[in-house]
Amino acid sequence: MLIFPIKSTGGNPSRAPLHWTLLVFDVEARTWAFYNSWFNGKINDFNFMQDAEMVKEYVHKRRQELLGTEEMQKADDPFQLIVKEDCPQQKTFRKLINIFGI
Repeated sequence: MLIFPIKSTGGNPSRAPLHWTLLVFDVEARTWAFYNSWFNGKINDFNFMQDAEMVKEYVHKRRQELLGTEEMQKADDPFQLIVKEDCPQQKTFRKLINIFGI
């Protein structure tokens, strides 16, 4: 199991990182689990899931390179990405919406 804390830009690399999320790669279960304390990852134009997808794609690419087989390099990523909707949610989020207008 690999754990990736992500200081997320909300899917916009030109924006300063503003929120921590967590991505967990479980090789045995063949899954990626995405944890986000702000409403399942999408608020207006903040799409925190995009940052998780970028990490997932990078790890898949590096895994292909390290395994080195031509078949593996052409293969699609076999690991499923799951949004963990049961993770604790921040109670102060409504205040942030009002303050920052997000």
